[in-house]
Amino acid sequence: MRKKIVVLAGIVVAGVFAAGCASPPGWAQAGESTFRDAGTNAVYGVGRGDTGEEQVRSTYAKVEARNNLALARVEYVGDLMELFITANKEWFEVQHLDAFFADFEEAFKRHSADMAGSIVEQWVDAGGRLNGEGVFYSLVRQHLDSEFFEAAGKAAYDAIETHGEDVLLVDRGQVVTAWEELLEKAEARPIEALAPPEPGPEEDVKEEVDQEEKVEDEEGVEDDEEVEQEEDDDTVENDQA
Repeated sequence: MRKKIVVLAGIVVAGVFAAGCASPPGWAQAGESTFRDAGTNAVYGVGRGDTGEEQVRSTYAKVEARNNLALARVEYVGDLMELFITANKEWFEVQHLDAFFADFEEAFKRHSADMAGSIVEQWVDAGGRLNGEGVFYSLVRQHLDSEFFEAAGKAAYDAIETHGEDVLLVDRGQVVTAWEELLEKAEARPIEALAPPEPGPEEDVKEEVDQEEKVEDEEGVEDDEEVEQEEDDDTVENDQA
């Protein structure tokens, strides 16, 4: 199971390098992690280096940040594909979805392998080690741009070519076209694209009707209980008479 990713409304990048701050910047507080930011339309990876000489710690933090950034990229497209499948579940054979999904993510890793992202900030926790040498943190960013979504499109095409006969219940072209339309919308608003669709007017009406029926059912039960209580009371009075 892929781990969940944190979505931030916005982050402030203070600079390329900061050391000796009294408290860690927001992005470093969770340690090694991944997150998304709607303000910059990007995914981020955070790395931590706490072993070895200063240069080793700095380098390790950058490497781990890039590793986590790669994970953040895969998590994003995985969530997007999950949303796509859920919205079009009648197009897919459920029992073959796991293999299709796994192949899609592996294909995306191949197509996005050259995306290194960019280091936007480093921070040193001067009090992070007993000897006072400090723990290094690095923040790496990947913009969700046309290159990113082009890789997502190629990955889906590869997975469909491999598993299409097993997993698809409709024409491949129909699925590819719908996926490309979703990617186009996602490129315009990448983070918002992952939000579940809001219910339409018909769904709102249905929800209101269901709620009214639930209230009526509860009132009906209460009426039945009152009638039964009255009948019990009458029975007791007759017995006493």
